[in-house]
Amino acid sequence: MTDAWGPLALPWRVIARRDLVIGADGGPLFVDRIGPGTDGQLWARLLGAGEWTGVVDPEGYVNVLVPLAERDAIRTLREAGIVDDILGRAA
Repeated sequence: MTDAWGPLALPWRVIARRDLVIGADGGPLFVDRIGPGTDGQLWARLLGAGEWTGVVDPEGYVNVLVPLAERDAIRTLREAGIVDDILGRAA
């Protein structure tokens, strides 16, 4: 059973259509399309508060939201320093 959604850093080359990624502004983006570009790059079309289409590095990393059990979500967020930031504790 899914208790929460947590971020997991993955390379763009494993990202698929319908994945939910975290944008540079921290907002969620839905991967509408992704496919091969030129010179070994990938192009992606992301939808969220706005729309973005562009080239991404297949070996570059993006944070993907994945379903997690509560225990795993807290550990993942703590390792990323997010839980401590929210609670105002030193990481």
